[in-house]
Amino acid sequence: MAQQYSPKTVLRQAPNGLLAGYFKKRGIDLNVDWKTRSLKDTDRVFAAMQQLPAAVYKDIESDFSMVGELASGAGTRAILEVGLAAGHADWPESFRGAANACQIALWTFLHDPDIFFQAGNFHEMDRFRSWTRWYVGGNIEPALDRDGLLSLSQQLSVAYAKQGRGRFCHVDAYVREDPRRYCFFAFPEDHTRTDMGYSDAGRFIQHRPWRSALEIIFAYRPQEGVLELHAHGRKAFKDELADAFCRAALDLPNLPAENGKARYNLSVFKDRQFRFVTNPADRVAVHIRQLDFCFRRDPSKRVVLSAAPTRWDPEPVYQLLERVTAPSALALEKLDITRVKLRLVFATDDRKRGKTLTFEVAHPDRCTLRDDPYDRVARQYLKQWGVDCA
Repeated sequence: MAQQYSPKTVLRQAPNGLLAGYFKKRGIDLNVDWKTRSLKDTDRVFAAMQQLPAAVYKDIESDFSMVGELASGAGTRAILEVGLAAGHADWPESFRGAANACQIALWTFLHDPDIFFQAGNFHEMDRFRSWTRWYVGGNIEPALDRDGLLSLSQQLSVAYAKQGRGRFCHVDAYVREDPRRYCFFAFPEDHTRTDMGYSDAGRFIQHRPWRSALEIIFAYRPQEGVLELHAHGRKAFKDELADAFCRAALDLPNLPAENGKARYNLSVFKDRQFRFVTNPADRVAVHIRQLDFCFRRDPSKRVVLSAAPTRWDPEPVYQLLERVTAPSALALEKLDITRVKLRLVFATDDRKRGKTLTFEVAHPDRCTLRDDPYDRVARQYLKQWGVDCA
């Protein structure tokens, strides 16, 4: 997880040589001897930064904020993913000597801004859990050329124009591997906003209008034939955005109609004897944290069973289920599972607590998994266990 950003954090964690290179590239002289500067001088360096013209200081804060976003393990993985795809096979070994993730982020920012900004997009994408999914057909080659991106931009502008925004729309497209997915980052213009703030001269302004950009992400997975969308809005509007993507990027006549088939089969979780077979190399334990049921004849009535597993009682949810569905209570065949909460615990080589991943799968097509490495392992297991039927 990225740490809370502050300019002083970057000043403390980034090596002097990189900071000297950054300020030299900016053409800024803080009257600091970077060869002898120690961490004790952080407050003095920060005070010198604050004496710079407001516009210059604002640019530095913007740069440091972006570096701070990627100053984490996940940020480093995103940088390596993009760097390796660009042919920098030496980066993993070179980064082993880095003092921390902040050093890696600032070095990339200075030496390869394109990779830095692309990694920032991937890192942002990997943090989202709220995705809407459609099955649109497999093995389609999306249009990644300038004309294809322009067509998508125009169609998204038309969709957002109905809301009084989207006059401008910029689209970037990238390919991510293992598994392959085509990622489109679109930035339609948002409504005008009015904030309170300060001018570059330090004058307080009560009403300062500005136009920001929305961020929406499309991810097409050709192996699964699935289109994913991260965007805000009602289901009907998301369908409209997906339809625009299918026409502009996939050369389809429209968004394929839903066939009524549920993507996720949750019935396997009714069987306490079901075994979650995993790859021994992953060293992962699987726990069911929660089962949500609805009555088959009256879906509005629900039963929720929730319990935390322990070392001595690894399957407490199923013990609750046996009590609830005892002969004198409910019959299991009268209930359908609507949602499952799972926790995967990945063991580590040391004695530290292993990585835990908690996520939900809901009928018919909702899953809160993201797109980072551990989540991708979980996706593979959902397929292997027969839960993901797409």
